[in-house]
Amino acid sequence: MNEFSENINEIATALSKFQGQVGTIEKDKEVNIRAKSGYNIKYKYADLATIMTQIRKPLSENGLCVSHGIQTQENQRRLLVTTVFHNSGQWLRSSMLIEQTNDEKSLGAKITYYRRYALSSLLGIVTDDDVDADLQGAIQQEPVQHVQVKPKEVPLTLEASEYYHSQKDTPHFKKFICHLLKKSGKSENELLNGIANRQEDFEKSLKFFAYEQASG
Repeated sequence: MNEFSENINEIATALSKFQGQVGTIEKDKEVNIRAKSGYNIKYKYADLATIMTQIRKPLSENGLCVSHGIQTQENQRRLLVTTVFHNSGQWLRSSMLIEQTNDEKSLGAKITYYRRYALSSLLGIVTDDDVDADLQGAIQQEPVQHVQVKPKEVPLTLEASEYYHSQKDTPHFKKFICHLLKKSGKSENELLNGIANRQEDFEKSLKFFAYEQASG
């Protein structure tokens, strides 16, 4: 979920200048993923330490700073709250639900990943390769040499179908759906059913996603 101060004109100007200064983030790590279908996805990314080294000075020069914090909800679920502040008092904020785990080492790795993701998203910087086309290929490629029993598909509700068709031509809508599918690991029907139940929150997030795309 993304939030922002009542006015964002000054922080938007500062972010625009920051993005012009920071340039290309060096991608110093590499990941090679093999999908269940046998499709290989390889991409590079910048780790959190590398990102901070390259952005710390441009942030300061434009009156910007970043804060991360963990917030525990009433149901004991935890959120990573990342806020970008401007010296005008304006701010942008992202809240991400941290996946529950009993493995402290795994939890630390997840939080580091979420921090990197939230930071890149709020600042409008690219810190990993665009692998959407590769992911689409992995999804579309049929398994070979063996037969898999497909899990039962979640049906699309009438409300979700109607909402999708009413919004599908909205700028950045389909791109945002692809982004959420990649992030959540859910099926398209599961995702759309959930969106239909939280339309107001989704539309706020879509608005912020469109702002990020425009500023990037």
